[in-house]
Amino acid sequence: MPINQQLAAQLNELGKSLERLGETLCADPAIISSHIGALQEIDRIAQMQFTIATIITADDPYEACLNSPLERVRKLALIEALAA
Repeated sequence: MPINQQLAAQLNELGKSLERLGETLCADPAIISSHIGALQEIDRIAQMQFTIATIITADDPYEACLNSPLERVRKLALIEALAA
């Protein structure tokens, strides 16, 4: 398996682990009320990992960035286009 696919698989596994961690922590209402910002950050990190995994295995990474569900990633592609 090519290295980019292996790295993507690792990112996806880590993202799934973060999602499970977030779900476990969200099972406790006290944690939710005390740490909502941290829980949202866990989700944001997992989503970014899934997106990066998709991009590094895409046939056209630039196009994958432009089509990303994450605005932050789409902006990266636009910045690169402007710099070119």
